Amino acid sequence: EMARVASEGAAGGAAVAQEDEDPATTNPLPQALLKKYILYAKTACRPMITRVDGDTLAKVYSDLRQESKRGGIPITVRHMESIIRLSEAHARIFLRDYVANDDVNAAIALFLRCFLNSQKYRLRQELEAEFRKFLDADVEPLHLLHHKLRHLVHQARVWERRVSGVEPTTVEVATTEFEAHVAGMRVAADAVAAYYSTDEFTREFELVTDATGIPVAIRHTVV
Repeated sequence: EMARVASEGAAGGAAVAQEDEDPATTNPLPQALLKKYILYAKTACRPMITRVDGDTLAKVYSDLRQESKRGGIPITVRHMESIIRLSEAHARIFLRDYVANDDVNAAIALFLRCFLNSQKYRLRQELEAEFRKFLDADVEPLHLLHHKLRHLVHQARVWERRVSGVEPTTVEVATTEFEAHVAGMRVAADAVAAYYSTDEFTREFELVTDATGIPVAIRHTVV
């Protein structure tokens, strides 16, 4: 019996990988639709960069200029222009009208990874420590966390349906199980805690707490 349940759970996990045009699922988009999405984003989306924190770019530029004096590749204004273009491209992925600070941080992270790979090993290590907060920005924890949680809920539904023989109306995933799965994703504990209060989380899930207010489970009600 346990082998059959595990087999169906594995099959359910494989089903998640099937292409699906429904944006409410975690399945990948069909390639033809993805191509249309990319084409639309490139041709119809023109995000403006008027609402970002200019001090962030200025500080990165200043810090990199200072660090490059220690023998690394020199930083110029054209490098900052590249970050701005990357920020706009990142915003297009989400079809935004304006470039958000998250777009800028992701662009800085991408630029830094390319820049650091061109440095000598010792200097690269020092620069990685100096700019760690930007390098972690490209993880995009909200989307990773949401995708992982929905996958765990799907697996829990498969398990409970197989054991009980009926479709469950509610599914719960222990917070310890969820947090154990995301521990290896370079997502900080405070990012997980912040995720629990986001609109994306509360639209689909409910946080179950114990008598002391500590989260113990994540509940999903099947509509």
